[in-house]
Amino acid sequence: MKSKSNYVWILMNSVLLCASVLAQGQWSRQQSGTTANLRGVWFADSLNGWACGDSGVVLRTSNGGNSWSRQNSGVNMMLEDVFFQSITTGWMAGDSGVVISTTNSGTIWVRQGAQGRGKLRYITFSGLIGGVYDGLIVGDTGTINHTTDGGRTWQGGRGVFGTRNLDCIAFKELFRWVIFFEQLPNNGWSRIWRTTNGGIGWDTLGNLRFPRVLDLYTLVRSNTELFYWIATKRGGLFTSTNAGSVWRVGLMESPDTTIDFNGITLDTLTWKLWAVGGRGRIASSSDSGKNWQHIPTSVATNLNEVAFPARDVGWAVGDSGVILHYSLTLGVRESMSFAPGRFDVGPAYPNPCNPKTRVEIHLPRQVRIVAGVFDILGREAKPLLDEIKQAGAHSLEIDAGSLPSGVYFLRVSAGNRTKIAKLVLIK
Repeated sequence: MKSKSNYVWILMNSVLLCASVLAQGQWSRQQSGTTANLRGVWFADSLNGWACGDSGVVLRTSNGGNSWSRQNSGVNMMLEDVFFQSITTGWMAGDSGVVISTTNSGTIWVRQGAQGRGKLRYITFSGLIGGVYDGLIVGDTGTINHTTDGGRTWQGGRGVFGTRNLDCIAFKELFRWVIFFEQLPNNGWSRIWRTTNGGIGWDTLGNLRFPRVLDLYTLVRSNTELFYWIATKRGGLFTSTNAGSVWRVGLMESPDTTIDFNGITLDTLTWKLWAVGGRGRIASSSDSGKNWQHIPTSVATNLNEVAFPARDVGWAVGDSGVILHYSLTLGVRESMSFAPGRFDVGPAYPNPCNPKTRVEIHLPRQVRIVAGVFDILGREAKPLLDEIKQAGAHSLEIDAGSLPSGVYFLRVSAGNRTKIAKLVLIK
């Protein structure tokens, strides 16, 4: 059970890239440099990410996952979960109540006091409240700890959980938490509890019971609608669109109750859900969790967590050091061999770039060309071209020197046809 059911505020009416394009995505394996089981992954933005796992392993990427390097965590026990408030400030939690923190992107990790007797399974923070971040950690033997000073100090929680193992927790708002926990030790079932006073008192949300919940994703839309998605043992994926009062089980293509789903997340810019689990299983849903499709991968090891830091850009981590990268190529061929009589756009090269790159455009006839670079929210970051071009091949240079590092999309329109290509800018 990893990260993250992050409490996210987004405006779903944000402008998105809209075009009639071909779309094809795939998961590909990346070099991690470790054989340790990786259990948590977190990206602070499209370029900066961290993964953690067994034996205190911490990996860092600062170039969008093109390469990963080992950081010194200062501990040798399993790290189960990770959360970053920003590119510089983050936490990891794991076995024996260990919590480590950094304020310099992981160059130095500092061990904090033990926050429990057993495994810490989940760490999360709310939004900025009163100038600091409110945070929670839950774990085995009833551990529930709370911080009100941005993670500098933690206080033991109050509750009715005894020795139950607490699996994951979510903020609804300040002092209102919802927790999923193992109902009885080792019985494999979870129930939901709720507090509205910061953990002083708790009540259940009815008699709802699930296979043991292994991960949770929470979304608040327009500050009013509260969505939960949970991944469970025995292949379960559940959705609630009304703050947990009613739940719907997802219909799975090729269901397999012998596979546990360990991680779940939402690509908030496409409204597409992703879940990962045992034996390399990845599933996705494009209808808010009603129906799920199996996505093939090249690995058979357990996948433990998934994150989507940018539109159609995802990462999954798992056992034996597995790191998988998902990217979506929109209407762009991976070859410079253009089909005759068709409007086509070649891949950007170099990509990633700093700051210039180039693409080839092939036109079957004279047509007006409009091209621009857009950010991940669909806002035009740099106009490039608006003119009539003759039939044939044309080279378009893109100078992104005025833009900050990040993931962008090149959009090229010819008449009523549009092609989109992903660009990564690293300065």
